[in-house]
Amino acid sequence: MMTVRQRRTRVNKYVSRRAKRLRRALTEHVEDPRSRQGRWLRFDGFLHALLAGMLAGCRGMRDVEELTEELDVRDTDDKPVEKISDTALGEVASRIDPDDFEQPLVQQIRDMNRRKELQPAGLPCGVVTVDGKALGKLKHDANGHALRQTDSTGKEFWYVRLLRAVLSSAAGKPCIGQRTIPGRQGEITNFPAFATWLHETYGVGGLFGIFDVDAGFLSRAIFEFVDQQLGYGLIAGLKDNQPDLIAEAQRVLEPMVRTQAPEATTPWERYRGTLMRRKLYRTAELDGWLGWNNLRQVWLVVQETAEPPKPADDEERRKNRRRTEPGDDWEVADERRLFVCNLPWNYLTADQILLVVRNHWSVENACFWALDVEWGEDRPAWCARGTAVITLAWLRILAYNIVQGLRKRHLLRHHPRRGGTSPWPWRSLFRLVARVLPGLTLDQPPPARDAPSDPMLAAAPT
Repeated sequence: MMTVRQRRTRVNKYVSRRAKRLRRALTEHVEDPRSRQGRWLRFDGFLHALLAGMLAGCRGMRDVEELTEELDVRDTDDKPVEKISDTALGEVASRIDPDDFEQPLVQQIRDMNRRKELQPAGLPCGVVTVDGKALGKLKHDANGHALRQTDSTGKEFWYVRLLRAVLSSAAGKPCIGQRTIPGRQGEITNFPAFATWLHETYGVGGLFGIFDVDAGFLSRAIFEFVDQQLGYGLIAGLKDNQPDLIAEAQRVLEPMVRTQAPEATTPWERYRGTLMRRKLYRTAELDGWLGWNNLRQVWLVVQETAEPPKPADDEERRKNRRRTEPGDDWEVADERRLFVCNLPWNYLTADQILLVVRNHWSVENACFWALDVEWGEDRPAWCARGTAVITLAWLRILAYNIVQGLRKRHLLRHHPRRGGTSPWPWRSLFRLVARVLPGLTLDQPPPARDAPSDPMLAAAPT
């Protein structure tokens, strides 16, 4: 078991190296939106403060302002600044071009890959899961990036939608790409361009070989695009948006559940007070059906959930928690999900197929859940002006990749009595990371500029 000193040393070493490299990439690629006459404070100081706020799990711009009192923030004459006001931080964030953060994210992912942090766990190749995500409500269109909606009272509001790519095969589930869905366009319309960008950016390095998408992305055109034009494997959920295909899949696979043993079954595992396991059935009979060429496999995954009866006392409750299999009086329900893919039959084993299915849902339960709950992405934005909500979303995933990598790979808690390991709680980890941030110094400043003409954008200390 690590001592407190060893734990702090490991956090310091891990975070400081990655945060410094990321900050250099941000300074290199993110353009300063302020006028030349308004650059009194160094722009890398703004980036340093916003990134540090995300790494420390701050809840809002006011928390970031308080954090800057402990950071190494300097003016253009390389003199220390007491702090940066939350107003100035929000004003600069609202004017930054969000597209400037794309290259720093790519550099971060490539650096993680060189350090062997993105190796597929239990799979023959990497799997990237693409899914949609919505940010908080706005009172404007975020420079054309947001979609206008009307609530039940007739009041208009806007919200930004994103496509995100998560490397679900890696232990840390890092986010490797993000793209805004403009206006009234849909997720499926923007998927080909986003998938092409992922291929051109990461395909040469062999970071992944399979696209994994939800049922909302499935169409025959998308299936053929990934299979024939990009040359990747594609795993997609199958639901009511393809009624003919799902009816045929059910006709072939449902009798297998009654007459055949599953090809693979996972052990019972505990999930939110219940026990859960998955069973796999699959067929290759639908290849070429109604023009679906290279539809080499269709999977039926039966997820069984066993819920214990209401305990009579605390002793019975503790006994149920220790069980590894459900009792005779437990209520067992099953949920059936269909998936289609173009992978050859023996490319994945049956156990690996169930792992891929589980990893798909771990994106929601790990990455998206952490961004929503721990970073507050689904709460009101730190700053709602301009494109700040998109800029902050980029900074959030950059910070998530660092903190989650530390949490999942380098700072596991060992349990001598019950055995095994578990990640550190998020808030405890944020406190450990916050202690490292004051020691991160900025690089040499750029040449001194003239005095500011706009006090707000100049961010004079408050």
